[in-house]
Amino acid sequence: MLGRIIYSSGGNYRVKTKEGIFNCKPIGLFRKDNTELIVGDKVELKLNYKIGQENLNIITKLYDRKNQFIRPKISNIDFIIIVTSLVEPKFNHFYLNKMITFFQIKKIEPILIFTKIDLNKNQRNLDLIKKYEDLNYKIFNFNNSFQKKEKEKILFILKNKFSILTGQSGVGKSTVLNFLNRNLKLKTGEISFALNRGKHTTRHYEAFEIYENSLIVDSPGFSSFKLDLSLNEISKNFINFAKYYKNCQFKNCLHINEKECFVKKTADSFFYNDYLKLIKEVKENRKF
Repeated sequence: MLGRIIYSSGGNYRVKTKEGIFNCKPIGLFRKDNTELIVGDKVELKLNYKIGQENLNIITKLYDRKNQFIRPKISNIDFIIIVTSLVEPKFNHFYLNKMITFFQIKKIEPILIFTKIDLNKNQRNLDLIKKYEDLNYKIFNFNNSFQKKEKEKILFILKNKFSILTGQSGVGKSTVLNFLNRNLKLKTGEISFALNRGKHTTRHYEAFEIYENSLIVDSPGFSSFKLDLSLNEISKNFINFAKYYKNCQFKNCLHINEKECFVKKTADSFFYNDYLKLIKEVKENRKF
């Protein structure tokens, strides 16, 4: 029977199949091969398999992963849903641009949700959202709820997909999930104004079904996010740089000190400044 792991804790797993959700244990072969099963894995299982005096549901096979991440430990992601608040905590576009770039390089399409629009008093933030719209990202605005058509649209996109929902602490991830499926009733975090970041409320990785086999993992907010990427990968794929990079006359151009660089001439300064900041961050992390 084919299924997908939707929860793991201490060697115990919950696997979703067409017939339902089952508590399962892995066979010893996984321990012998030092193979760790994680949320998102597609697996084969046998129900009521007799082991000693017990009848157990066991996981017998792990299918190939199309992608895999260490933090959080999740595999086979179709969409990355990045939740960003405009205020409380303030709009962190550098973090957003870094996340978009990372997942684009991993061939995972981002969906952007901007929260607390109603609390925003800064027109510049709205102008910045327009920049992402102009790049044809899938964008949804959230004011404690979605408009009916917006909710229908996002649920249609996520139908039969496995997604991870992420963003810094306090941006409203749990609130968004609760609105998409009011039966979840996830705990919502408070905001720590002293640190300008929310308090973590997610304690484990678990995939929630929000709509017709649409599974979403609510990951903890990251206090930091380090990219395991090369400078060349970033220079070729930062936000929308890919369409400009082919016109660069320099091989392996980093768009920094090269004269007559096409990206430097063409890229929006808003994105280019965050690009320079990211390149600097990656170089500094390499020193440690």
